[in-house]
Amino acid sequence: MPPSKEKKAGKADKPSPRKGKGTTLRRYIFYSLLVALGAVAVGVYIRRKELLFGSDQIDTVMSAVKSLPDSTLREQMLVYLETLQQSGENEGDESVENRPGLRAFADNITSYHPVVMIPGFITSGLELWQGKDCAAPFFRQRIWGTASMVKLATMYTSCWLQHMEVDGLSGGDPEGIRVRSAQGLQAADYVVGGYWVWAKLIQALADIGYGPESIHLAAYDWRLPFKGLEKRDRYLTKLVHQLESLKKLSGRKAVIITHSMGCNLWAYFMSWLQAPAPDGAGLPSSWLNDHVASVALIAGPMLGAPKVATGLMFGESQEFTVLSGSIGSMLNSIVSPGRRRRLFRSMGSAQSVLPMGGARVWGGGIPKGESTTGSSSSAEQAAASSSASSSAASFEVSAPDDPPGSNKTGLGAFLQKRDANGTLHPVHSVESAIESIFKDAEASQAAPEGESGMRFRKWVDTGYPTDVSQLQKPPAEPAFSNPLLNILPPAPDLTIACMYGVGIPTERAYIISEELAAAQPSEVLEKGDRVSALIDRDANEFNYTAGVRFVDGDL
Repeated sequence: MPPSKEKKAGKADKPSPRKGKGTTLRRYIFYSLLVALGAVAVGVYIRRKELLFGSDQIDTVMSAVKSLPDSTLREQMLVYLETLQQSGENEGDESVENRPGLRAFADNITSYHPVVMIPGFITSGLELWQGKDCAAPFFRQRIWGTASMVKLATMYTSCWLQHMEVDGLSGGDPEGIRVRSAQGLQAADYVVGGYWVWAKLIQALADIGYGPESIHLAAYDWRLPFKGLEKRDRYLTKLVHQLESLKKLSGRKAVIITHSMGCNLWAYFMSWLQAPAPDGAGLPSSWLNDHVASVALIAGPMLGAPKVATGLMFGESQEFTVLSGSIGSMLNSIVSPGRRRRLFRSMGSAQSVLPMGGARVWGGGIPKGESTTGSSSSAEQAAASSSASSSAASFEVSAPDDPPGSNKTGLGAFLQKRDANGTLHPVHSVESAIESIFKDAEASQAAPEGESGMRFRKWVDTGYPTDVSQLQKPPAEPAFSNPLLNILPPAPDLTIACMYGVGIPTERAYIISEELAAAQPSEVLEKGDRVSALIDRDANEFNYTAGVRFVDGDL
């Protein structure tokens, strides 16, 4: 835009010709669950991110569900899909009033700076370049992001999971497997054909005169730790060359648009630019100012997201609590929470969006010996008591983000559990929960039998500076993406805009149940895959919904 108008795992399943009744039933169940998961994901995107799943795609899924045998599961999915269909009836309006690019063009706003887009977690397609025998038919097909993913995950579940995992110790490829990010604008414009991710923004940019020569989508393998992206793919080095090329060809500095975890990756990139080798590029301090005009961070979890912690602890988040009843039970029996956790833990990138700053940012929990009950008044009394005794205790119940006018609501108690009387007892603060993740991983992520070591390591420093002098020193590599341990780079002309939605219910704290986890069928669990607790779906009191405490946010 013109400056004057800058106003965005286990052993693989092998194909087999044998298709007995058990196999048919298993495929039917898993296919149904994939449809249900897709429907839930669509609902979450429509409600929280305003992403579009077209009505024609919903019709296609609904037709597939209607062809399934009669069952309670089939009826539940049809009801959910009909609800989605009704919620999206008015989403397809392509008139000028609903095309921001056309509105901007009508106001004489046209292309100016080249644009580089950096996607977030899960939104770039992943392609198979080398795999085990079970995945041989899927060479160069997307095992994440398209219909081929559904086919592989449906028919050969263990095979798909094995190829989606990363070596958690090296941060790179498991032996004999190579999965790479798709490239070009098609890498993240749509996911699974119907969810638009970057497509609307690309369309809006095209409306004001942009084209492939002035737009670059810097897709990446979102599973890898940021250090692994550079080590394996030279992603950061390529991004430097791309920005230099765009300036050379256009004569103008670039505008960067990042979303979700892409914002954290950009923070890492800014630190990496100046850091000396081998951890950084060692570029002049003026490089960023010379090549980037402005940055838009859209819904960036710069201080992390609580749901990532529960994913790494239990293989759980609020989305899984939506799958209740028979759907939830079947999902957990086929892809157990522990198996999901193992997959999440293999992805070093997840650590980059763990909550950062510990008790100073997220609160410290409740003092030992204190508890709260399901009634608001008694809970506030307990909170007041615990706060009053904080001088003799190591934790306080309050948190910096407690709602205004009520600073003792217990958000510092990140995880709580209920006893038989409905009384809530603190289990973990955010800080102690993260410590628990790394401690537990020593056992649950152990290397396969016959190998030494473990398949898990700590990639990110989620801490808080002890004093100002700490910020005057160059950060160590694990702290590159932590804004609390970094100062902004010397780029006086650089503009950074942080853009968030408001009024969007966002996960903040949880009630968990050890009994629910213990009820998981042991025969589907592999070594290390039993989780200690799950989110308590029956906890619907004291501002919790299905075990989740929501606050105003954008994730």
